[in-house]
Amino acid sequence: PFHYRDQAKVLVATDAPAAGAVSAEAYADYLAAAIELLADNRHQTIVLFSSLATIAAVYQRLAHRPIADHKELLAQGVTGSAEKIAKRFAVGDQSLLLGAASFFEGIDYPDRLLEMVILTRLPFDAPEAAITKARYERLQVAGRDPFTEDALPRATLRLRQSFGRLIRTETDRGIFIVLDPRFITTRYGRKMQKSLPNIKPMTLPLTDMPGYIKMWLDRA
Repeated sequence: PFHYRDQAKVLVATDAPAAGAVSAEAYADYLAAAIELLADNRHQTIVLFSSLATIAAVYQRLAHRPIADHKELLAQGVTGSAEKIAKRFAVGDQSLLLGAASFFEGIDYPDRLLEMVILTRLPFDAPEAAITKARYERLQVAGRDPFTEDALPRATLRLRQSFGRLIRTETDRGIFIVLDPRFITTRYGRKMQKSLPNIKPMTLPLTDMPGYIKMWLDRA
């Protein structure tokens, strides 16, 4: 029912740090600077994370930046529970929400309630988590590949769900931004792209994105 090519754009940052290439502190610094650059506008924005610890670190940085003067910052596990900040975002005007797993699906913010979704990392499960390890071990014992049979399908579904937060009605317009170079530089990233509905991602350096966001979302 939706005309995704007309209603949505997918942008991928060409200069985002690769996973594990920088320290946790440097990564939080990068994300805070990137989010401020991308979300310093009037559009309601959700930023999706794979870690509550990263949310807390990024929130602490954003809270002391100029963006906090005119954006309401909502951070899961910091300013409230997922349920609390979801309700607050629904009545917001220029809110910026930092959320984790529960925000990848099941939320519905039509029209101007949500115009940008920023995905900080491709949404793979943490491989060190006990439940993930157990699934992988069962597959390995059976002689099967945990990445292609479990990790990649799960991450691809979550990617599609996170994109699905953006376009909820026939009049919605939105921009989906990926801050993970693996989405364009790896074979599995390019495979994940195919799960998005009829949209070819655009690659841009981070500093070029604010101008594009303004041009595309603010047009009549």
